[in-house]
Order: sequence, then C-alpha cells, then structure tokens
Amino acid sequence: MRRLLFLAAWPLVALASFADTACNRKPELSFTLHVPDGVRDQATWYEVGVFADAACPSGAQLSAGIPTTGTRARVAFRSGTKTPPAIGDLPRGTYAFAAVAKKDDCTVLATGCSSLDVGDANEVSITLKAKETPSGACGEGTVCTNAQCTPSTDNDQPSVGAGCSLELVGAGPLGNPLGSAGTIMSYPAIVPTEKGFLVAYREYDAIQGRSRLTFAPIDSGGGLGTLVTQDLPDRCNTAEEADAVGLAYEKDRGLAVVARALCNDKAGFDLLAVDAAGTITKQGAETGAFVASARLSLSSAHAVAKAPSGKDFFVAGLKDGQALLSTTNDVQFAQSTPVSVGGAAPHSDAWVATSNAATAVLSAAQSAGAADAGADAGKESVLRLQMVAGASVGNLPQPLEIPGTWGSMALQGTRLVVASNGNTAGRSVVFHVFDLGKNVPTVEDGFNTEALGKVSFADVAYNKAHAFFAVEQPGAITIVAYDQMATDTPTFLREEQLALNPRVPALAQVRDGRLAIAATDTRVAVVWATARTLTEHDPTGGYAVLACR
Repeated sequence: MRRLLFLAAWPLVALASFADTACNRKPELSFTLHVPDGVRDQATWYEVGVFADAACPSGAQLSAGIPTTGTRARVAFRSGTKTPPAIGDLPRGTYAFAAVAKKDDCTVLATGCSSLDVGDANEVSITLKAKETPSGACGEGTVCTNAQCTPSTDNDQPSVGAGCSLELVGAGPLGNPLGSAGTIMSYPAIVPTEKGFLVAYREYDAIQGRSRLTFAPIDSGGGLGTLVTQDLPDRCNTAEEADAVGLAYEKDRGLAVVARALCNDKAGFDLLAVDAAGTITKQGAETGAFVASARLSLSSAHAVAKAPSGKDFFVAGLKDGQALLSTTNDVQFAQSTPVSVGGAAPHSDAWVATSNAATAVLSAAQSAGAADAGADAGKESVLRLQMVAGASVGNLPQPLEIPGTWGSMALQGTRLVVASNGNTAGRSVVFHVFDLGKNVPTVEDGFNTEALGKVSFADVAYNKAHAFFAVEQPGAITIVAYDQMATDTPTFLREEQLALNPRVPALAQVRDGRLAIAATDTRVAVVWATARTLTEHDPTGGYAVLACR
C-alpha cells in the first residue's frame, strides 16, 4: 500500500510521496500536469481522478469533468493552490490518471490522461489538450463547488428545496478507515449547527486496541470540512467497542459522549465539548464507582440531548443491561447516581430526546435471560416510553409500551415522533406520535419503501411541519418525508432513494443499519457507516445533504 500525496500545485508540478512499508526507503514520484497557455489563463479548477486497471476514460466521459463513479480516488483544487489535497493510499498496481482543467463555472477547458504502474514508475506526466468546444458549464439553479456542479445553497432559488423537494445538495464519503479489515464502526451521530451539520463516529481497531473518534463538519452546501480526529485513552485489544457515539449541539456548544469498554478492570464514559467545526474545546471522563467494572454502551443516534434549560446535557446509556439517564455538568456527570429509566432490566437500548418544553426517554426491554443485544439479535420484546414536561427527569411516569425491537425518536415542543419496526402488518417502518400528558398515541401509522429487503434500522428527525425518516435496507438508504406532522393526520410527502443518485457514494455494501438523520429549516442530512465490521474493501461510510424548505 502506498500513499499518493500532492505536495505542490501551480505551476502544476506536484510530488507524490510514497511510504514503502516493506523497507525504510521512501521513493518519490513526480507528478506534472502540462497545461496549454491559453487554458492556464482561464482555469480556476483542476480535477485529478485515479482509475484502476489503467483504463482511461474517453473524451466524452471527461466532457463534464472527472466522472463521479468508477474512480479509485478523486481530488479537486483551485489554480494557485500550494498544497492540494492528498489522493490517499493506493495499492501497488497499474492505474490511469486523468486530469481536467475547468473554468469557475465548471466549463471543461482541457482534458488528459496517462497510465502507469505506481510500483515501478518515477513520474506521472499528464498532458492536457484544449477542447475545441468547451463543455460542462453548470446549469440554472446550480453552482460550481469544488469543481462539480451542485445545487445552489441560495434558498431564494426556487429550484432548491421548494416544496420540500429533497433535491440532493451534496454527498460524499467519510474519511479513510482507521485500520485494515476488521475495523469496527460505531453508530454515527449527526446534529444541526449554525454552519450546517456536525457528524461524529468512532472506529475501533482490535489488532491495535485503538479507538479513534472523528468529527466531520458538513456545510449547508453538502461540502465536507476538515476532519478532526481524537484517539481515545485506556483502550484494550480485548475490549471491543461497537456501540454508538452520543452527540448533541445547541447554539455554539456541543457535547460528544462515548462509552469506554472494560479495560484493565476499568470502564467509563469519555466526554468531549466541541464547536461547530468539530474542534475539541474541553475533555472529561466519568470513571467513578457507578461505572467501574461495568458493561457500558450507548444506543444509536440519540444517546445525548441538550437539557431543556440551563447548560446541561442528558446522557442515556446502559450499565450492565440497566437503562440509565445521567445529567452532565460541563464535561462531567453532575450526579453520582443516575436516574433509572424503562423499568425492570435487562434492556438493550436507551435513547433521549428533548425540546424547549419536554424530555422523552425511550428504552428497549429484553426478555428475561436474553443474551447480549445486537442489531439483529431479535430478542427484545417491547419499547418503553416516558415523557415529562421540561427537565423533570426525577419524576418520570410509568412507561408506555410500544411494540418493537428497535426504535428512534424526535421531539419538537410537546409532540414526539417514535419510529420502530412495530408489529403492523405490511408496514416495515411504523411511527407513533405522542403528545405530552396523553397515555395513548395521537397517531399510529407506517410505511414501506420501494427498496427491497428487511429494514435494519430507521432514524427520524422532526422539524417544523415535517418528519424525515432515514431507512436502511441491504444496499439501500431511503429518505421518507411526511408533512403536517403537527396535525392528527400527517401525510406522506415523498420518498428519495439515495442509491439511485450517481452523486451519492455507492451503497451496495451498506448493511447493519448504522445511520442517523438530522434536519434544519432548509436542509436534511443523513450519515451512515458502511457496516458494523468493515471488510478489506469496505469504505468507512458516507453522507448526503438534501434541500427542503
């Protein structure tokens, strides 16, 4: 495996540094783009794509730039950039390297392609030839972003999200995996921020006994910002971590929480305060008596929520199969004895949701004697819901029971939407709508998607009049939108199959239901991990941002 890294761009002489793991030498590969003078003066963007098996794309395929599918890697950078982005690791072999020059409106001015064996060659040289008729300029309602035409982020554009169209604004992959085959992915979390969205996920490499937390900021145009990574302390290669990351954000402050698996007779929670860019501003840990030597975990998508008042956050977690709700004080837990939720143990999941008016806790209860729960264990028997006004979690009512083995929820004001697999015949995803103070659901409904296969998991986001469900099935992720959620008759609005959009990273390998969704007044964003345990050929995961206004 060798890493190809651009070290310089304009005047387009770039060095690629190869780290040879078989010996100590570090051979270098020079990378040169030859650009005609007339093109050089007009070019704003350069794109370079790497294609396996030395197969150069045709001129027609490059007429709109580097294809969004079929590439081993792709980078884009502005003319004059001194340090273009890295292409990443390439296994030894023969590849085709294609390059295009583009104007600021994405018009393709020139194209070129060369093939070489990256294990033997010392130089990649691509000669770009000017096109007789430039092509590929962005159309009405789109803009040239990172050398690709994407929907405008100006919501005055009637074509961008009008009528909650769920038009794709941007999508892309997450970072490279932490290790080789066997890396274990957490359930990811995603929250809205004042700059767009913030994603958090953890990777665990059992060979190294290493656990890494990643924050990924995504802007409202669907652009992925600089990843922030943090190695987590006190991990063992005998203490597997496969549960979720908890993440909540309000105004200019966020909190991420991860459970620390039992290692050297100690367990705990790591707490990290972050800003909208994912920059870690403060860290803390809970390793006190109530978590020491315990089996701890957090559940998918909604393990942390901002408390309805003050600066605290709520953390819903599992300790030895008991569902608990803790309150934070900065980056520490505020109480030594958390609130027990969900009734009698054992539990397999616990979630929390808040609004400015209420707090809701949902737990999945297991039948007695069941083994450790998992996404496909199938041994949970019921979901238990408790909801209170404000932050009065010390006075939780008796749980209301909902059929289902997995669930997720979103709260707005005093109205709660709970998604689950339920037991409604002919409905693969069921949702219940609850209003604070009522012991029965106001609405019971559900839907099927056009994708095939059993639903692994569905997350839900609730904003204004809309509820959005992200549904994962083998090789498919579907976004389903409902309107009029504040009424007693929510109505189906539309369904978007992400796998059918060529701009979305390939979903054929997606499995295990590790996804999360969030929504703002103008955008809906979904993030996914490819699988619980990555194979050698699995990407880490991806994200997509859609427009809705």
